[in-house]
Amino acid sequence: MLLGDPFNTNRRPDAPQDVVAILRWVERNSLPVSAWGDPEKVDQVLRVIDTRLDGKQAAAWSRKRNRRVLNVAMKYAVRRRILRTNPLPKGKESTAAVKTTNAVDKRSLPNPEQAAEILDWIRCRPRGGERLHAFFAALYYCGPRPEEAVAMRVEDVSLPDPDADDRWCELLIHTALRVTHRTARPRQPEHATDEVAE
Repeated sequence: MLLGDPFNTNRRPDAPQDVVAILRWVERNSLPVSAWGDPEKVDQVLRVIDTRLDGKQAAAWSRKRNRRVLNVAMKYAVRRRILRTNPLPKGKESTAAVKTTNAVDKRSLPNPEQAAEILDWIRCRPRGGERLHAFFAALYYCGPRPEEAVAMRVEDVSLPDPDADDRWCELLIHTALRVTHRTARPRQPEHATDEVAE
């Protein structure tokens, strides 16, 4: 890892030879900062960071993260007066090529047998296994948000009779509340009084 002295230009001659060789290679293979003034070079850099080493397009989240990191570097260069302006596209133009989806890939989810095995393993944990089993079973089978599952109580669940043909249950889902050590009453400004202005 290249940290510390090699990046201190005053101490670079004292750096180990292998590090000096790496830094010289980087210097030979890097474009000058003035290249950021050429829109074609900027587009080329954006295409490269959107591409995996095997030439295929990177995942949407990876592309978005890479562009964010590059944008932070450009803002830093502007603050240090290395660049006059941030050369990266802004607004819709900056994310036109990066479209993400919130759809879940079903292949990444456990199938019912795997879920049952996981839930059985959780239930057998010595400390809190039953409580965690109820939590994760609610998440898997009913789909509430984690904070909604935590807010759920026994009286919020209406199960069918064991011999009923209809095996559906009903759940009462509560919105999550943020609890603090203070009371939940709204605070009045200190200058407020109980007197009614006449």
